Amino acid sequence: MRYVMLLLAAALSVLSTAPAHADLGDELFMLLAGDGVKLDYFGRTVAISGATTIVGADGDDDNGSYSGSAYLFGTATGQQLAKLLPNDGEADDAFGNSVAISGATVIVAAPGDDDNGDLSGSAYLFDVGGAPCPGDLDGDNDVDQDDLGILLTCYEINDGGDCDDDGDTDQSDLGILLAHYGTVCE
Repeated sequence: MRYVMLLLAAALSVLSTAPAHADLGDELFMLLAGDGVKLDYFGRTVAISGATTIVGADGDDDNGSYSGSAYLFGTATGQQLAKLLPNDGEADDAFGNSVAISGATVIVAAPGDDDNGDLSGSAYLFDVGGAPCPGDLDGDNDVDQDDLGILLTCYEINDGGDCDDDGDTDQSDLGILLAHYGTVCE
């Protein structure tokens, strides 16, 4: 019980000191790929729609040299939500060379794809409506006091408050929830 009260006090102090809105022109976040390396060309293309930002990295090499990838980020938090890869990705596809997003639909270009001949290119559509909402423990598409209550109830008993999928409910989960507190997910 002492831990729960201490966590609640810490949570309330963080929430009460967090600025409600950034000033016009303030940098909000620097986005980086969680697995980024030299020559990924992360950020060559970007797009934003509501609560989701997509960033292309056409030099990424998960499916071979210069096969490419795209990353989804929460606009309100700057946290990476997902990494997108084509099911048939190959070297030199340059997937992520161009990206666009509208609501829950993403399109990612791969101009180097050769399914219809050398460098014929292709584009991939993704439904990202099911993108995770970090910290939303009750599934209502927002991170609020209800989620904080669930986390505090489950703290250290490992039953329902695991935000980081590491198998337990601890201060890391509290940090994730607080970082996303007030977020409304689409």
